[in-house]
Amino acid sequence: MRRILIIDDDRDIRLLLDRFLSKKGFVTETAGSRSSALAKIKEQSFDLVITDYKLPDGDGLTISAELRKLGAGVPIIMITAYSDVKMAVKAVKRGIFDYITKPLHPDELLETIDRALNTTGSESVDTVTIEEPKTENKSNSDYVVGKSKAALKAMEQIELIAPTDMSVVLLGETGSGKEFAAKEIHARSKRKDGPFVAIDCGALPDEIAGSELFGHVKGAFTGALRDKIGSFEHADRGTIFLDEIGNLKLEHQVKLLRLLQESKIK
Repeated sequence: MRRILIIDDDRDIRLLLDRFLSKKGFVTETAGSRSSALAKIKEQSFDLVITDYKLPDGDGLTISAELRKLGAGVPIIMITAYSDVKMAVKAVKRGIFDYITKPLHPDELLETIDRALNTTGSESVDTVTIEEPKTENKSNSDYVVGKSKAALKAMEQIELIAPTDMSVVLLGETGSGKEFAAKEIHARSKRKDGPFVAIDCGALPDEIAGSELFGHVKGAFTGALRDKIGSFEHADRGTIFLDEIGNLKLEHQVKLLRLLQESKIK
């Protein structure tokens, strides 16, 4: 079994990659910084390193040079939020095997890992087989797991994202089951004992949408006779599902963006 070291200062990204690659048959180790990664490399051998470009104490490009100093000829795949020719040329010159951009796509990641390991004579990665979800782990009786390739892939993504605290965007036509998918993510998460709050943003009148979502204090505006807890506070330690967020007024979307970025309500 091939050993992969995952380096990223984002805990959720580490957990996501760790779970995904473990399910694909790899032995994984994770590190949150350049220094902790080098410590693991000195203690263990790896067949591949996946590292974020920006790290708290360095960057992905310096990892390659330090590995060469240690005599470890391990292929490196770099994750970056930027895609440009200068970055690609610079990465290759520094000995990076290849780079992939965020957001990460499972198929692209596996294909890049496959090429990296094959370059060093390692075993090929199965990029086609999709494991069928284990029915005994099903936690939401309302969620129907289909048998098609698309349905199984959706279920695989739900299983991967559920243990993290990452915000999730669910895309689909009306009636495709976005709320059922949200409930399944909640039911499989560490927040499953907390509340699941579903809000239809399209049904919220503009004048009260802010109060419904974020709450208000007594006297904040005319008619605010008492403090009101918003939907986000109701969902504390649980999950909130916002349907049709595109129907919110721009000012509320700005507040929502700030909340998602800072993970707190002011």
